[in-house]
Amino acid sequence: MIQLTRSELRQLAQTFILANTPASLLNGILRSSATTKLKVCRPEELSDYYDRITARAGRTEIVIALAYAVLFAILAKARDPKNAPVDVTRLKWGEQIKVYLSFKPVTNTQLIVIPGEPTPSVQTFQSPGATLKLVGANGQQLTWRNND
Repeated sequence: MIQLTRSELRQLAQTFILANTPASLLNGILRSSATTKLKVCRPEELSDYYDRITARAGRTEIVIALAYAVLFAILAKARDPKNAPVDVTRLKWGEQIKVYLSFKPVTNTQLIVIPGEPTPSVQTFQSPGATLKLVGANGQQLTWRNND
């Protein structure tokens, strides 16, 4: 059974109310202590709970925020968020959040800046198939390696 405190529900509602983009909502949900509790629930329990709270007609900000948090927990637990068995269309930003969580970011990279050399800038793009480029202050592309 999913049990969240009033303060956790209030925190989720505040996050929902203040979010102006799907990414800002998702970032707020990630920082919530409620998310930690939801991520340990069984996928079936989360799916049933999501179905129940999104089927309501008169949803408050608390219920909608909770639905987004449960959606995140479902997608985070799925091996492939693109094929997760959940109806994301029940929430206004559900599809955008699903797409956002479907991309696997590059992690565990290290940038070494050599004193006296121009400071590099990193340009990243968040689209499928985009490559990351490291460009020096002079505009020349720098070579780098991932120390995995």
